[in-house]
Amino acid sequence: MENLGVSEVVASAVNLGVAAVVASVVNPRKDLARVNLAIAPGDRKACPHDARLIHMTTVAWSKPEAQRSGTPLLLMLHGYGTDESRMSAHFDALPASFTCAALRAPKDISGDYGWFLLDYFLNNDFADVITAASGVSAWLAGEQAKFNFSSVSLLGYSQGMAMATTLLRLRPNAYTAVVGLSGFVLDNALLAAMEPLAVRVPFYWARDAADLMINPDAVRFTGGWLRQNTELTSALYRGMGHGIRADELADVSSFLTVHVPGAFKPSAPRAQSND
Repeated sequence: MENLGVSEVVASAVNLGVAAVVASVVNPRKDLARVNLAIAPGDRKACPHDARLIHMTTVAWSKPEAQRSGTPLLLMLHGYGTDESRMSAHFDALPASFTCAALRAPKDISGDYGWFLLDYFLNNDFADVITAASGVSAWLAGEQAKFNFSSVSLLGYSQGMAMATTLLRLRPNAYTAVVGLSGFVLDNALLAAMEPLAVRVPFYWARDAADLMINPDAVRFTGGWLRQNTELTSALYRGMGHGIRADELADVSSFLTVHVPGAFKPSAPRAQSND
């Protein structure tokens, strides 16, 4: 597919009713002006940007507020039907130099949470996807303004990997590295219109080949997309199923240490004994 510019993609998005949200994710200020010109006056009331923006309010942090400034940020995105505790449980397995933030998804899923609705075939409402991505991007912008993180990397598990790669597709220059665990990439023509990505970000894709939660078509598409659009490192973890495992996280930690500046933090020297 021909690689389209942002304005052309936004014009196409008008037909889906998500144009303003797409623009706010790609460029929160500049491209929103283009959308206002592209949407007919009668459509502005039906699709107001402010009404579609989701405000993320629940997040678990690995560091207290006083220790976050200037550190590399790792934003961790959980899977469908769970919450931020699924990710915060793994803070200790990741490099201590990072500030890790586990964000709760906005959509209620029978008392738990998800980024957007989907079924086994991973069908989804793209307006939900982009609305969630816009909310995450707005949250990131606010936290970056407060803490001036040295870089931002993403880690997504299951559906969280779909959200992480959507964020990457919309703003490939914004992220230093991405990790996808037991997840997938959305097969979406509108997002594909801006590809291949101009920047190939280091990406670690970890899964079990016998994982029954991600269907074979989604696995094939995900592998092809990652090879075309990222600097891919992939690994299989036999017997893991649709889960997260200690040896997998050790490899993730090594990957992030190699690819994110400032991620390596030497251990403090041990005090010498006089014995």
